[in-house]
Amino acid sequence: MPAIPVPFLATALLLALLIILLRRQTSSQTFLIFLAAAAFQTAIVGLRWSWESDWLRTLQPISASLVPIFAYFAIADLDNRPVVWWKHAVGPVAVILAVFLLPFAIDPLLSLIFLVYAWLVYASQPESGISPNARFGSEMTISRMRKGLAFVLAMSAVSDLIVSALLSSGYTVFAAPVVAVTVSVVLLVIMVALLGRTGMEMPPDLDPNTAEDAPVAEVASYKEQDDVQVVETLAIVEALFNQGLYKDYDLTLARLARRAHVPARTISRAVNDIYGVTITDLVNRYRVEEAMRLLRETDMSVTEIMLEAGFQTKSNFNRVFKALAGQTPSAYRTSER
Repeated sequence: MPAIPVPFLATALLLALLIILLRRQTSSQTFLIFLAAAAFQTAIVGLRWSWESDWLRTLQPISASLVPIFAYFAIADLDNRPVVWWKHAVGPVAVILAVFLLPFAIDPLLSLIFLVYAWLVYASQPESGISPNARFGSEMTISRMRKGLAFVLAMSAVSDLIVSALLSSGYTVFAAPVVAVTVSVVLLVIMVALLGRTGMEMPPDLDPNTAEDAPVAEVASYKEQDDVQVVETLAIVEALFNQGLYKDYDLTLARLARRAHVPARTISRAVNDIYGVTITDLVNRYRVEEAMRLLRETDMSVTEIMLEAGFQTKSNFNRVFKALAGQTPSAYRTSER
């Protein structure tokens, strides 16, 4: 039975994940592009190590230079941070010039690009710690995903240098295993991130017929509000929460800003200044209070209550509930009856 190169297996799995996410229609376009670029690159690597071809030798470094850029764009999209696309063309253009003019500079240049974007991804954490387009409650997972992606990019840079050194030293027999190990680790990290619900699956847009929603561009244009308006902002947010908006498990800071017609940064500042907590903490407080009420007054199962209150996973529900109530949901129900 012929052995299938690891890069081809990685390509197949990445494409399968891409198809699944496309069918769900919940992931950001930038993340899907990154996933497609990673799948394309693993396919190119597999072909490159299986057949000798001038066009593959030319294409591989050029396509590789795009992968870390798409990874950064996916993170920037999650953080609702605008990017100037043309500035990020510097790396690929430099690689194209190196391919045709300075071949010896290709590997060091690629490694530099991957390391630079590894740092950009790692250091891109918002000051508030909350990515506006990520669901409330996914902050820890998002942080781990961000670090994992940065690690993958840095590891790819080091791997490329090692493979280059092995090939130039004549130890070609060791190059393929290094590539296989790197691809396997990269794939493992991506799979763990996806299966762990990294938050890269962005919630669908709100109903366009909902009158209280405002376009993101319009919200972003509002001027920063003074202290009196900050109090008013918090009153608006609390009014929305009292209407049950916190129960929406797809709720994000960006979505809350649209509903409140207030910039996301102002909402975060208002909650922090008045309550001394993050907006995520406030959302969790409302959700736990609702869960406590349902535990006392209904016979709904804990899982049903978890979903009704706005939580997505049982682990997060139990962790947040115990932190605020001092005991698990089951123990709380027992003590109140």
